[in-house]
Amino acid sequence: MIAPTTTPSDPSFWQALLRLHGHRCPMSILGARLGLAALDVLGPERAGRRLSARYLHQTCALDGIQLATSCTLGNGNLQVEAKGEHRLLLWDPETREQARVRLTAEALEVGRRYAELRGRRDALAPGSQERAAGEARMEELLRELEEAPTPSLVATESVEA
Repeated sequence: MIAPTTTPSDPSFWQALLRLHGHRCPMSILGARLGLAALDVLGPERAGRRLSARYLHQTCALDGIQLATSCTLGNGNLQVEAKGEHRLLLWDPETREQARVRLTAEALEVGRRYAELRGRRDALAPGSQERAAGEARMEELLRELEEAPTPSLVATESVEA
């Protein structure tokens, strides 16, 4: 596991993710957490450098990764391999230094609980107290993902030379 990163305490980071992605969801937040953790592994000297990334799943996490790392599909420095794995490889093309990070079982469990709550909520009448309570619990889970210590959500993997 990696050392804890500084999760953006500035709400404008999460607001920017909302604007980019269009809605709040676990995977966009977890993508941002993956990107931030990978940046921490590479170190602060990478700030402002053009990095490259590969993510092994086609999910909402891509928007979070793009926001956190500045790697984008449009610029071609973010690649997607739809292997169904929540793993991110981030590297500096000049130095070849790289970070490999993945979501933990705990992170995926929070995402699963969110999806379960969303399914229950969708079956309830709009405006009902039960639906409002479900939405409030969903929002709590999203805040938990934003604020949780990095090692509970993201782990590093060994990198072969």
